[in-house]
Amino acid sequence: MIALAFMAGQAAATAIPGGLTSAQAEALAFIRTYQAEHLGASPTYSQIAVAVGRSKTRAFDLVKGMKARGVVADHPNRPRSITITARA
Repeated sequence: MIALAFMAGQAAATAIPGGLTSAQAEALAFIRTYQAEHLGASPTYSQIAVAVGRSKTRAFDLVKGMKARGVVADHPNRPRSITITARA
């Protein structure tokens, strides 16, 4: 019971406005900066992973979560196609 309360409090502490977690916000900030520095080109999942200090699988999950919230979109079957939406 105490562990569940702690975990719930911890999850609330890492949430930021807009429904993104702090990790998602960090990844979004990196994507935005990368695109500004590279003429709109999107980073790879490996580059996102290195930037946020997580695994490539976790980077994929972060972007997947941002897509579910409508913050980013991508084009299926097209590499490096992450687009930041107007909701971001």
